[in-house]
Amino acid sequence: MKKINFILLFVFSIVVLNSCDSKDDTKDYVQSNLLVGSWKIKTTGELNNVGGVDFQNYVNSSDCNDDIIFNQDLTFAMNKYTKVGNDCIAQSTSGTYTLSNHNLEITTVSGGVTIKKLFVITELTNTDLEYNYNDDLGNLVFITLKK
Repeated sequence: MKKINFILLFVFSIVVLNSCDSKDDTKDYVQSNLLVGSWKIKTTGELNNVGGVDFQNYVNSSDCNDDIIFNQDLTFAMNKYTKVGNDCIAQSTSGTYTLSNHNLEITTVSGGVTIKKLFVITELTNTDLEYNYNDDLGNLVFITLKK
């Protein structure tokens, strides 16, 4: 009987010691910012009269591809290109951005005035980005981009 009690005490001790492991369960895991990179605009869309979205291919105004570049340091540049001779010349808008859940807020400064715009991200992967926003007329606009 003493042997059985000793074995049970030994097994119980092992279980208790293993359950009291000193592992830190509150580790900080770095989540990569999937937004970082150069994005080419592929389609734009608007709501149709039955609640769906009608997408059209985005047409660049030149042979150059307009893009948006999001940097790791939370800055961005939106480039609209014009073809001059053989060169693509960018008219850039730049500023900062914040990303919180599905909300992307960009901030620019123009003529001393700070402008903030809110975009709602509906898809974000390593290669695909879709967001929507309300334009100046209150219309809901959808944009899809690819890296």
